[in-house]
Amino acid sequence: MRARPCSRRTFALLTALLLGTGPVAAGPRGATTTPSLEAEFRATYPNDAPSSVTRLSGVALDRLVLPGLQQSARSDEAAEEGGVVLSYADRASNVRVVVHVAVLPDVGLARRILDEQLRGVSQPLARAHDPLLGDLAWADDGGRGAGLVLATQANIAYGVHVLDAGSDLPSAASIAGQLRLAMVPGQPSPPQVRLAIPPVIDAKGGAELRIYVPSGLPYQLRASGAYIARGAQGPLVRPFGRGQVTVYATAVNDLGCVTVASQTVRAE
Repeated sequence: MRARPCSRRTFALLTALLLGTGPVAAGPRGATTTPSLEAEFRATYPNDAPSSVTRLSGVALDRLVLPGLQQSARSDEAAEEGGVVLSYADRASNVRVVVHVAVLPDVGLARRILDEQLRGVSQPLARAHDPLLGDLAWADDGGRGAGLVLATQANIAYGVHVLDAGSDLPSAASIAGQLRLAMVPGQPSPPQVRLAIPPVIDAKGGAELRIYVPSGLPYQLRASGAYIARGAQGPLVRPFGRGQVTVYATAVNDLGCVTVASQTVRAE
């Protein structure tokens, strides 16, 4: 299984730490804000810019090449939970760049993800100097984007963090420019994923798990209340004991569209 560099919340905390002396964590989804705080936030980050008329099917992430760095970890989550998060490390295995890409079904959802990321920064960002970075693009360093860019383009939300930015690394804006060039026009097409598990499984012996994904597409399995084991005929679900068990299957295509399928059963 791939290593998981960070969740969406950790990604927001990295943003805060990069920009200020103390993090201001993004609030939980659905948390309410006072009208005055919301008005202040929207005045700082207006989102009324027109969106690109071109829908995007995703990002060709294999085109992202960072000289002197190599991909050290990757996390694939549902787009609403952060999408694809890539970490890039130097030869000393120090993470220097974190890239986040979420391919959403529509523009409104992409802008909502951007708002959640912006609420996690401890100092206001400025509009990015380069208008080609996105329909909505915000950056540190007065808009130059030395260490941070948060943006949307059509139905894609993305972010680039350069940790300990210096002359030996490309700027966040430069990396964001690569991402923009790697965006592919078209209709998003998340993988079709289906799990098949008996509704009631044996608490001691577990059960076989069948997963249906497009041919050749890699996937990851995890479980709550159980663990995934390797059987002679394929994966097995092994409960920790009696009770509820949920199995998750994550698949991602080569354009960063992620599908997370789940099924909940009972172990008795």
